[in-house]
Amino acid sequence: RMTRLLAELGTSVRWRAYATGNVAHLYRFIDPDDTVEVARRLAESGYFEKIEVRQPGWHRNSGDVIAWAAPGTVLSPSDAAPVTAEPDSYGQHGALNMHREMHTVLLAFGRGVPTGSLGEVPQTSIARFVATLLGIQPPAAAQ
Repeated sequence: RMTRLLAELGTSVRWRAYATGNVAHLYRFIDPDDTVEVARRLAESGYFEKIEVRQPGWHRNSGDVIAWAAPGTVLSPSDAAPVTAEPDSYGQHGALNMHREMHTVLLAFGRGVPTGSLGEVPQTSIARFVATLLGIQPPAAAQ
């Protein structure tokens, strides 16, 4: 419950959290600029696996701070107390893909699709695989 967490950190007046699944974008609307302090305090909370402070070149709609939930943590924009509660759903999006259980599953069936497992395949190889099945030229950048 990100809005509740911000309130408990004493920053809810200046900051607003937009959270869903495993990622939250936090925006600062009022000075003073306490971005680095907010990021540090979020990191100390133990709820997050990765926290980044906005950098030049990020998309203009990106938060001033982006926080990715630690495994087993679901984020919401709620301001209800307490900060933690049982989630409505355990299926979420926005998680970091460095965990094997977050890797994408590709299923294909039909004429021309080999039977069996391909094992682990980088996502950058999927375009070539699908183009081959369709009998079309793969994209130039496909692996």
